[in-house]
Amino acid sequence: MDGSVAPPIAAPGRARVRPALARRDRGLAALLGGRGPRLLALLGVAAMAGFFFAFSVVVMPGLALVPPATAMAAMQAINVAVDNALFFAWFFGAPLLCLAVVGGALLRRDGPAAWLAVAGAAVYLVGVFAVTVGFNVPLNDDLARLDPAAPAQAAAMAAYLDEWTAWNHVRTGAGLGAAVLLGLSLQLGRRAGGMVGGGDGAPA
Repeated sequence: MDGSVAPPIAAPGRARVRPALARRDRGLAALLGGRGPRLLALLGVAAMAGFFFAFSVVVMPGLALVPPATAMAAMQAINVAVDNALFFAWFFGAPLLCLAVVGGALLRRDGPAAWLAVAGAAVYLVGVFAVTVGFNVPLNDDLARLDPAAPAQAAAMAAYLDEWTAWNHVRTGAGLGAAVLLGLSLQLGRRAGGMVGGGDGAPA
């Protein structure tokens, strides 16, 4: 015997687990980082941006034209009506899809299209969802506690209109910008996939 030490033998269970984990990660990256989640996120983001755009250019200017008591009662009614399952599906669905887009891009890390998608998702999460939760919703909660019939509420309604509309402009612009970035991501990914894969439209 030459006294040499035999190399350690890898545990067969561990050897089988690593390829399985790698396949799982690749599958998750393909699922979240493909065109499907980005397209769904774009639709959700664009729908919410259009919703907020309507408030900025029609609803809030219209409320500013009527007496404060009427405007307050109307806005309180709008805030009650918006509390429904269909709106919540879009409102919460869009940020969840944006999170899926970010997760897919971080798993794949496969080019400019992915980072454009991350940028669009981040703009929406911060500029739309966080602004809504942090500013517009608290303002709505404060408004709900006011009595439209009280004469002293005119100044409060004027302040509400100014502040709420200003933050709505922010989330409208952020939503439109996020939609543009997600759209560019899809377009760039389609072009890159066509050049690499012979026109099969594989995502970048």
